Amino acid sequence: MVVLAHMCHMNPTATGILMDNEFLDQVDEDLNNSSTAPATKGDIHNLALRVELRIMKSESALIERISAVRDQLDSRITETSERLGNRITETSERLSTTNERITSLESSLKDYMYATGWKFFGATIGAMGVMFTVFGMFINSTMK
Repeated sequence: MVVLAHMCHMNPTATGILMDNEFLDQVDEDLNNSSTAPATKGDIHNLALRVELRIMKSESALIERISAVRDQLDSRITETSERLGNRITETSERLSTTNERITSLESSLKDYMYATGWKFFGATIGAMGVMFTVFGMFINSTMK
């Protein structure tokens, strides 16, 4: 307790809160004082009040910084969420357009295959008819 000697010169401001520089100067003086006289209860009480006020101020500053970081993260998350939503909407629109095009092409392909199939069927039947006619004529000519 010898280090805490002669702390009676500690003067809080009118509102009971010490200024930063004043606080640092007073604590520095209190801890580096080479006096051998013991500290009084009032000296210790004043030092405890100053340390408590400093801790409260540091805690408040830390809470403010955490809040600022949280707000910044919230805004980034919101921005990213909006961008992701926009991209999903764009992709959905592209897929919808692509799906419509595929449906259209599928319908066209079915129509083409249907028409081509009947043409092929008709050509096959026609070719078979010609073959049977030629074959019939050949058989007819060989049997005479």
